[in-house]
Amino acid sequence: MARRHVPLEPVEEVLDLIAENSEASLRTLKAHHRMHMLQGYAAVYECHAGNAADLLMVWHSEGDAAYILRLGSHDQVLGRRGRY
Repeated sequence: MARRHVPLEPVEEVLDLIAENSEASLRTLKAHHRMHMLQGYAAVYECHAGNAADLLMVWHSEGDAAYILRLGSHDQVLGRRGRY
């Protein structure tokens, strides 16, 4: 698998919004980063980091905690099997 440079600023911005977990931060994630819940998974979300067309972040929310599960391209994150 080829490695590629991922700019950290957009990733850090999304991480900050996830950690904030406020109504305003969730609105921003939905409006600017296309956040949505993954079908078939309880409390697992996906968004585009930095509005990049091919950089996804997947995380699980549990109470006040968020656990980052995957970060990568569509193929890396979702793959052909459709799994995170």
